[in-house]
Amino acid sequence: MNAFQFKAAPIPFLLHSLSSPSSDLKLNHLSGQIPDEIGDCSSLNTLDLSFNNIYGDIPFSISKLKQLEILILKNNQLIGPIPSTLSQLPNLKILDLAQNKLSGEIPRLIYWNEVLQYMGLRGNQLEGSLSQDMCQLAGLWYFDVRNNSLTGTIPETISNCTSFQVLCPLKDKKLLPDIAALIEFRSVRG
Repeated sequence: MNAFQFKAAPIPFLLHSLSSPSSDLKLNHLSGQIPDEIGDCSSLNTLDLSFNNIYGDIPFSISKLKQLEILILKNNQLIGPIPSTLSQLPNLKILDLAQNKLSGEIPRLIYWNEVLQYMGLRGNQLEGSLSQDMCQLAGLWYFDVRNNSLTGTIPETISNCTSFQVLCPLKDKKLLPDIAALIEFRSVRG
């Protein structure tokens, strides 16, 4: 389905049209919550609902979308925690939840996704610290957690990560990176 312009269309109205593998519904003035029935759209491999007026929690039923490779929900009004069940999406390569109002900690299980390449979480209300497990994401090349309420330090194991190309926790004043290690990391990656 291509991006159609719906004026304040409720999401449940559109569920019947999510039978194609790729659903790009960004910038469509969609409003409402993502219904639990989204998990019944089993053939989805791409779901982009970015830049709409979607609010509420991310439903746990999204974890039923085993073919899902791309999940983009950025620039909405989503609240609550990031569901740890997103780690049950074996093909998820791109996860972009930036610019919402998500809270809580980044689920540790998400760091064990073997195919995740892009994780955009900037501009939320996430708390806690970055887990040492983040370097288990062997294929991750983009990681952005700026403008959250994260504290602590960037894990020392970051130097073991070989695939990072863009690492963006660095402008968050509550994270305390070791600048010497950061410079060494950038020079090795550069």
